[in-house]
Amino acid sequence: MLKNIKLALFLPIWLVLAYTNAFATDPVDAETGIYWWANDFEADFSGSEIYAGALGSSGEFWFDQKWGMGGQIYQSDLEEDNFDDTELLNLDFKRRIFSLTDNTFLALGLGWQDVNIDNESSDGARVLLEGRVGLGGVVYLYGQTAWFPELDDFSNRSNVDGKEFEAGLSYDPLPFFSLRAGYRKFKIDYTNNKNDKDESAGSTGFVIGAGFRW
Repeated sequence: MLKNIKLALFLPIWLVLAYTNAFATDPVDAETGIYWWANDFEADFSGSEIYAGALGSSGEFWFDQKWGMGGQIYQSDLEEDNFDDTELLNLDFKRRIFSLTDNTFLALGLGWQDVNIDNESSDGARVLLEGRVGLGGVVYLYGQTAWFPELDDFSNRSNVDGKEFEAGLSYDPLPFFSLRAGYRKFKIDYTNNKNDKDESAGSTGFVIGAGFRW
């Protein structure tokens, strides 16, 4: 069974965002979503590529189309292969440096990344670049990339850093509802202190999901 404790922790955040926007003026926008990440996990310690599709979720809000805050949880389900699930949790504070509309902007962010892999946890700062390009009305392209320059050492692994990337297409059939399809990649690099070799672990795969907006 997937370890959805952190996933559940996002629920209060979503409820606060929804409540806030129910009584807020137009400058505040919020969105929450849930996704299926059909990812393949591969690591030097696993020895082979493993299908590890699992649920993910996100929540964010923007104030006056300038300042934003958002978070995501993604997972790789490895229990059938006798490994512990991989869990990725992040939280970002963002600033739009270019903005034409809700769906056409470029933003920079600084945040925090937590990686739980092989039953070990590592965290540290992350730098984010995010953007959207409206294709007219209810359709837009989206993309984001993040770099984790120095995560904490864990177990027998040191010099840990990582990065992630996601891009895709979003469609808003209703003003408060969106559908999304894209491709997501996550990877960490580290030094294995047992053999002093550079190794890596990560997941890649397609993402599909839906979200609600206020």
